[in-house]
Amino acid sequence: MGVDLELIKNRNFDIHMEYCFSNHQIFRVENSDNKLIEFYKIWTLKEAQIKLLNLGFYAIEKVGDEDLMNYSDIIESGDMKFIYTAITF
Repeated sequence: MGVDLELIKNRNFDIHMEYCFSNHQIFRVENSDNKLIEFYKIWTLKEAQIKLLNLGFYAIEKVGDEDLMNYSDIIESGDMKFIYTAITF
């Protein structure tokens, strides 16, 4: 199982998408009603997949979001929001 947890915060994530996301993933973010949440959904999925497959961060652009079972949710704690993704084969 691979798991990733991120604090949701506003930031410029264009550079991350340019180097780490596929064209399809960029399209999903750019056409989402909530670009910030969609970015974090894809990002946490990629990081969880890297952990599942025991790869290094070098593989972030190579991992996708297809063909694996995953669960993602948002947790609120006070004024902070977190998103996590758990993934398995």
